Amino acid sequence: MGIIPRGSSGYDANSLCTTPACINIADDILGSMATNHAKIDPCTDFDELVCGNWAERNPIPAGAGSVDVLGAVQFHVYDLVRRVLEGPYPSGPNAGWITVNLTKDETKADKENFVKMQEAYQVCMNTTAHEEEGLSQLLQVAKTIVATLPASSNGKKGTVYDHSNGIGQLLTLFESLGIETTQRFIQVAEPLNPDKMALGIQPPTDSGLPSTPEDMFDFLKIASELIYSVHPANLTRGEAQTLMESVVALQLSLQPVAAPETNATEEAGQDQDTEETAETDMYVSISDIQEIAPQLNFKYVVDQLAPEGFNDSKIVFTSAELYRNISQKFSQTPPEVIQTFFLWKAIAAVSTYVDSPQTEAYNTWKFKQQGSDPGSPQPRWQRCAILLDNGVDWIASDKIASQLVGPTGLTWILARFFADKHFTPDAKQFTSQIIDNLEEAFIGRIGTRPWATDKVKKTAVEKVRAMTSKIGLPTSPHVTDPKVVKKFYSDIEITPSLLLNSLAFAKSRVAKNWASLDKPVDRQKFPSSTLTTNAFHQASGNTMIILAGIQQSPIYDAGYPAYISYGGMGSIVGHEITHGFDNNGHQYDKTGNKSAWFDEKSTAGFKKSTECFVKQYSNFTITGPDGEEEKIDGDLTLGENVADAGGILSSFAAWKKWEKDNGKAQDLPGLGNFTHEQLFFVKWGQNWCENIKPAQVIAGLTDEHSPNQARILLPVKNSADFQRAFRCPQKKPVCELW
Repeated sequence: MGIIPRGSSGYDANSLCTTPACINIADDILGSMATNHAKIDPCTDFDELVCGNWAERNPIPAGAGSVDVLGAVQFHVYDLVRRVLEGPYPSGPNAGWITVNLTKDETKADKENFVKMQEAYQVCMNTTAHEEEGLSQLLQVAKTIVATLPASSNGKKGTVYDHSNGIGQLLTLFESLGIETTQRFIQVAEPLNPDKMALGIQPPTDSGLPSTPEDMFDFLKIASELIYSVHPANLTRGEAQTLMESVVALQLSLQPVAAPETNATEEAGQDQDTEETAETDMYVSISDIQEIAPQLNFKYVVDQLAPEGFNDSKIVFTSAELYRNISQKFSQTPPEVIQTFFLWKAIAAVSTYVDSPQTEAYNTWKFKQQGSDPGSPQPRWQRCAILLDNGVDWIASDKIASQLVGPTGLTWILARFFADKHFTPDAKQFTSQIIDNLEEAFIGRIGTRPWATDKVKKTAVEKVRAMTSKIGLPTSPHVTDPKVVKKFYSDIEITPSLLLNSLAFAKSRVAKNWASLDKPVDRQKFPSSTLTTNAFHQASGNTMIILAGIQQSPIYDAGYPAYISYGGMGSIVGHEITHGFDNNGHQYDKTGNKSAWFDEKSTAGFKKSTECFVKQYSNFTITGPDGEEEKIDGDLTLGENVADAGGILSSFAAWKKWEKDNGKAQDLPGLGNFTHEQLFFVKWGQNWCENIKPAQVIAGLTDEHSPNQARILLPVKNSADFQRAFRCPQKKPVCELW
């Protein structure tokens, strides 16, 4: 078992690839491997073999708790973005494929977009102005909140309050900015009619409260100081402390009934199998919701934010009991506590964009809670680049399923100037070819599935054939048309205030989402910035999205040998295709409609196969910071684990078909002791190399993706191709679905 010596088996200096792309990827592969990789058994310690030296070469960046290959590529993308943000408008030899093809009128609009983007960046970078502004803009926000819900009733215990008017106005303000409070309004494809946009109301995703008494003590001290500093009522510190304690008690009383429920739409690429609400119970009219939760006054919010003529009789709403309880609790809560609840939600959301000692204390505490090192903060330029790209962090946070909102910065201006030099039409064409080949390979595997009936196999093939793909740049808005992009961001005015600019970014995006209600689903939109190093699958659209950010070295380069391209990018494409048939995706048909197209026999076989994955991953343990062994949640991670397995199997098959049609690719320098088959799997494994702080290891167990170590080790246990390539004693896959 182990690495098969090439020896005289065909290694030929004349077949060596010595292009810059090949030299760079060979160096990356060798440099990431353990220095003693020749002595490591790939059949048992493949993760150590392929990633043993990666952490040494890739220190954890300032302000982060970990970095993996995708994260390292993301940092590289932002380095390139920085050059755009701090450099001149592209001209002469620095002009890329988009710039050189613009007309005179388009160039004028393009330069105006460029100036807007750079002005926003310069405002963000101007720390002196931020410090001078201090809490002044936040004070104005506080005055608006307090004036909207005045605390004037002075009720006694047992008083029943009617806050509905003020709460309706405040929820409208907060929702217009995308700030979660008691709920989040989402604009999504209708679950039962995915060609039309609908409105959904979901529970908030995160209370923002700490989980330990020690952390709660620190939190209350910091939060109370902020309330004291910005509350217009000139509170004493003791009064501010009492109010925050009441707010925390209110939030804690809501938590048992505010557990996250089934999303009305999938989070792209991260779908989980969930029990769906019965069709007749999924849609509720806004009038009925108003009766359920009168204090929250959701009808007022919808009347203010939805487009004229919006049909409010079909709201996706599956949390009636939750909101009945919240409404009742609010009616029993004094107005000064409700007022402070909303004030705190605003402060917690925007604190990142306010420079003051008080917000700095909260931001430091928050970063600690997230596992980041506040003593090693993220560079300012990087924070500003992320703001312009992904948008405000109260929406861009992974916790709040930002794909449901979309990017909230000047994303598409930035993407246009990045793509000018770093994502060419040739790159898109190469990815398109990989997708076509992966789809054919997946179709080939469908025919060999013993658990599926012929009817289900036929329908599955039709679904693959109907699957659409969006690669690199969206056409809604049409990123390469500067006049379209200028109009898209025409409602954003750049001011000298970072906080006001951040609020404007959020308001612009949220308004566009509300305006989409009752209209056909825009299939050309992207769920996130294309500069993100990620790819997605959307079950309700039967669509995969391969962003430009992930199509960068060392994951992707059109100049790599095919076995590297398919081991790296190909396996990611295969992962997204498989998501269309995982424990969530298989519930949707080729048009993206939710449909029970699996017959009883195939359903039973599917369930039995997925149970194998659940058991396999649930038995895998990782070591925490105190040496304790913790198991992966095989149910939580099932969709991603199935996608990993299907991705690697389909990509290997697609590569072998490519090799049969095109002949063997050239060898890489310094890697002559590995076969091409072995290097395919080495590249797969190196997609998931990671450098992670011990405290972050356990935190990752709540993610729907398995820890990276498991993502390297277990899919190859499920690959007979891997076993053959490395001559492992185990010949059959442990688990197999697609």
